[in-house]
Amino acid sequence: MATTHPPTHPGGPTQEDRVAVLGTGQAAMTARTGPTDVKRDVSDMSSSEEKEDDATGVYQVKSGKWYGVVNDCLQGRKSLYTPHVATKAEAIRDRVKLKAEVDARYWKHVQALLDTDPERFAGVPRGPYNAADAEARTVYWRPNFRDKHAPYLAVKVNHGKVGFRWEPACGERGCPKVAKNVGGKKEFCMTHGGRCVVRRLD
Repeated sequence: MATTHPPTHPGGPTQEDRVAVLGTGQAAMTARTGPTDVKRDVSDMSSSEEKEDDATGVYQVKSGKWYGVVNDCLQGRKSLYTPHVATKAEAIRDRVKLKAEVDARYWKHVQALLDTDPERFAGVPRGPYNAADAEARTVYWRPNFRDKHAPYLAVKVNHGKVGFRWEPACGERGCPKVAKNVGGKKEFCMTHGGRCVVRRLD
């Protein structure tokens, strides 16, 4: 069973522990500091979808033992820790198991929210983690990190140098235009009763 304690807990990782990550490059940097892709829409962050390799989230303490860390999005990306073990391979194994449990809880939560409005999301595919990987002029659904992971209809939009990001789609079924604020809500495009500026989608 994994322990869930803050970094200051006697059994948890210290700042020195955090930088004692074996390996170099992007995987090790991500393990230390978190994702560095500023082009990603933070409203859609989900650790359940982040691409990882074996070195991600695995650390070694001064005693030589190893542990893993997983962020739980349903608890505000709270860090969950696996027990300290003798080898890196054991830590990787324990972290994979913990992450699978966290991911299962996450998607169960999102699915429950989808089920509250089956007509709205029926037949709509889940969008990829990175909007750049989505098809242009296609409506997807995405979980909104800033709204308790509630799913919403989304289309990818080209923001130039910033890259592609997810934007709320028009609420009219199948309409791939971007919804704009009307009375504080993003529901429809101009054609379907809202105010929408059609942006470059490809």
